[in-house]
Amino acid sequence: MNQIYQIIPILFTCLLLNLSAQGQPPQNGQDSRPFQRVVGVDESSGNTFVNYEKLSKEKEAEVSKLVSMYEQASSEQKTQIRRDLMTALEDLFEINVSKKEAELRALEAELEDVRRGLEFRKMNKTKIVENRLRELLDN
Repeated sequence: MNQIYQIIPILFTCLLLNLSAQGQPPQNGQDSRPFQRVVGVDESSGNTFVNYEKLSKEKEAEVSKLVSMYEQASSEQKTQIRRDLMTALEDLFEINVSKKEAELRALEAELEDVRRGLEFRKMNKTKIVENRLRELLDN
């Protein structure tokens, strides 16, 4: 079940990246493999991860571009650009939420590791104390 929760942000990110500024799927000739641009592989564990920083920067650049276009657009164009800007900001919000959720999952995993380590130490208290006593007295 935990693996499902880990892959949801990746799938959501792929969905976001497969949508163009107007919310349409990529047309022929457009890159249909954005997943490869934002997903990396952790060499130590072999697990995949989403590059939220890269996604966020790309979306921020899109927002900046839309704001510049809005400032120079006619009143008819401003309505469409405003819609596009709203969509881009919503996407950016979702990217940031996904990033925070991933950070939370990582912290929860780290906390669980610390709990297991603490439990192990409690169960092996006598051995640990005896080993430390030996270290101190054998020097």
